[in-house]
Amino acid sequence: MKARDSMNWKKNPIKTALFASAIALTLLLFIGCRSNSGSQIQGSLGQAITLSPGQTATIESEKLSFQFIQVSGDSRCAQGVECIRAGDVKCDMQFNYKNETSKITLIDTGGAQGDTQTNFDQYQLSFRVNPYPVYGKTIAPSDYQLRITVTK
Repeated sequence: MKARDSMNWKKNPIKTALFASAIALTLLLFIGCRSNSGSQIQGSLGQAITLSPGQTATIESEKLSFQFIQVSGDSRCAQGVECIRAGDVKCDMQFNYKNETSKITLIDTGGAQGDTQTNFDQYQLSFRVNPYPVYGKTIAPSDYQLRITVTK
């Protein structure tokens, strides 16, 4: 009976602490895996879709999906600052279409003038990156949002 009691985790404080730590770590990993960063969004042609870094959108009718990987550069002139040039923001993307994967960089030069337009295969992409920089404030990589509309 004594050998059995020493194997019982409820009566061993070290085993109890390890077990509780393992449960806590598992819960943290589970919650982290369920964050928006890897979520899938369903959309349609002509619909504005907003993506955070890591998110993927699918347009089933076109067998098209695209992922906003990250902002790889942001040189836009911050609000509250006078600049010689407006600058731009670069978004690394991955498009999957016709069983092919293409990595491209979308460059938002719209600034205050509106959305930037570009083409991908037979599609027209209209997009904008938010938030716009403000003097004295830093934008965290996870705070960026890409609003994109895909049309033919």
